[in-house]
Amino acid sequence: MKHLRSVVPVFMILLGLAASSRAQDPSAQYLQAGNTFYSQKSYDQAIRYYQAAAQMNANSWQAYQGLGGCYYAKGDNSNALVNYQKSLDINPNNPQVSQFVQYLKSQSTAPPLPSGDNGETASGGSSGGEANPGSKPGKKFEFDVDLGLMAYGGQVGFGGGVGGFFFLGKSFAIGALADFYTVSQSASASGDGISENASASVDFLDFAAAAKFRFGKGKVKPYVFAGFGVSDVIQSASGSSSDAGGSSSGSASTSAIDPMLLAGGGVQFQAGPSMDIFVQIKEEVVIVPGTSETVDTGEGTETVTSDVGTANYTALEGGLGF
Repeated sequence: MKHLRSVVPVFMILLGLAASSRAQDPSAQYLQAGNTFYSQKSYDQAIRYYQAAAQMNANSWQAYQGLGGCYYAKGDNSNALVNYQKSLDINPNNPQVSQFVQYLKSQSTAPPLPSGDNGETASGGSSGGEANPGSKPGKKFEFDVDLGLMAYGGQVGFGGGVGGFFFLGKSFAIGALADFYTVSQSASASGDGISENASASVDFLDFAAAAKFRFGKGKVKPYVFAGFGVSDVIQSASGSSSDAGGSSSGSASTSAIDPMLLAGGGVQFQAGPSMDIFVQIKEEVVIVPGTSETVDTGEGTETVTSDVGTANYTALEGGLGF
């Protein structure tokens, strides 16, 4: 991205220089100096000479285009838009600048309007620039991957997941999540010639549809999310015992797919043009409907439901969004 910020504006500025030289513009020497400093990435110096060229010749669209390139290379999109627009007002037959003006406007809900002064706060000289004027004005799809720690039943486990969201606007998105978390514990005892070992684990394999809402428009954006889906809760246990007479072992495992709800929130940090870093906390509640069986009470039969309730865990997660 940084490479394009430099190469495309330089190319366009050099085109502007050629045009100004052919016309024998009295501001050409200042334009030339601005181009030289721009090619050396000395943007502040280039801005001074482009401004001088614009003062000498108010119709120098090349000078305003050069200013636009400088400010855009410095990351000042607001001033870049002002000066690109001035260049386009003077020379409307510049499709690259026109496309880039539209691109910059799409990045701001309230882009600055070009003023009628000499453009002290000018921006970038090249039009198509590194941002690809024809590219998408904003990210419409986000793919997330995360790792985390979870707390369940007084135990700490670990896991992670993936997710994908389609943005229906700048703030609201819908998508899907998939997570896997596991928590385990073990115990052992020995005495009187007997040795015993036991271990147990609980695994959560979750799939959910979710919605996400982001707050703010800067590089740091808080957000909240919520969803519903199903969770496959897998419980496993194993044990072994040994003594002078020999040894024995056994294991058991159960699996149940139950409905679940989740909700959480976090903060998203922009780490690059197409990548974010996020930290979030999530609470998941698995709704356990229980199991029913028919028992004989002696006076007839009765349906008894047991193990009704919820199983919930809290996860602290960190990850990357693309």
